[in-house]
Amino acid sequence: MFGIVVISHGKLSEGLVDASNMIFGPQESMLALALNPDDEVELLKDKIVEAYHKVNADKGVLILTDLMSASPFNQSTLAIHGLPEADQNKIHILTGVNLPMVIEAINQNLMQTDLETAIATIKDSAKNGIEDWSIKDILVDDDDDDF
Repeated sequence: MFGIVVISHGKLSEGLVDASNMIFGPQESMLALALNPDDEVELLKDKIVEAYHKVNADKGVLILTDLMSASPFNQSTLAIHGLPEADQNKIHILTGVNLPMVIEAINQNLMQTDLETAIATIKDSAKNGIEDWSIKDILVDDDDDDF
């Protein structure tokens, strides 16, 4: 199984992991890291390296961040650059984390899909988890008095 590290500004990452735990139960190979307002951004890199070592079972690690080019993403790339090349090649970062993305990552893990193969499905689930719903989309049949 590949490891999963969810990183965000504030407690979003913790909320996503908590919600996924409600669905699948706790996952030993998944951790949440939060960058809080009073945190020193540079220290996040060390926390990412530590999390990498905790969840890495030699099958790769997937880092899920909230925003591209923001501090959690930037510190993740710096952390990866500090690892040995063999480890660097086993890490992927996906940005724009949402609950469907986390759920699909866990699902792919439970199916023992390798990380390289799982990436496309995880990205698709994240995109497909975004829908627009409006009451105007419901067709109302005025002749139907089944209530």
